[in-house]
Amino acid sequence: VDGVGTRLAVTEWCPSGEKPVSATYVFFHATGFHSRCWDEVIKRLDADAHCFAIDARGHGQSDKPPPRDGVYLWPELADEAASVLRTLGVKDALGIGHSMGGYLLLHAALSDKSFFSGLLLLDPVVAPAAHYAAWTVESAAN
Repeated sequence: VDGVGTRLAVTEWCPSGEKPVSATYVFFHATGFHSRCWDEVIKRLDADAHCFAIDARGHGQSDKPPPRDGVYLWPELADEAASVLRTLGVKDALGIGHSMGGYLLLHAALSDKSFFSGLLLLDPVVAPAAHYAAWTVESAAN
């Protein structure tokens, strides 16, 4: 899936079709990992869940362009994540992210509140509080 000019790999688990979709989940991995590290978690979810696990740029099966100045900038990765979520039509999902994946999901949620009904962030790396000064629980509810 195109993520602002970079192809990001997405693994999708579709519901069985026997019942309506029970929930939608989006999984993002930590730095140095890949999306398939979530396989054991996903296989334990309800068969009618719709799941996406996404490889960030430079990870797993996603494009690996040379990093600018030797590093991939996380804000750019977050923009790519949001672009992919828009392309996939993700709405009201539960986002689950580990470390860098938590950062990417949080920033995607801040860019479009319709993506997630909730976030489960495992050992997330987040910016200083001043970075989120415009975000409050009250503003997120609107």
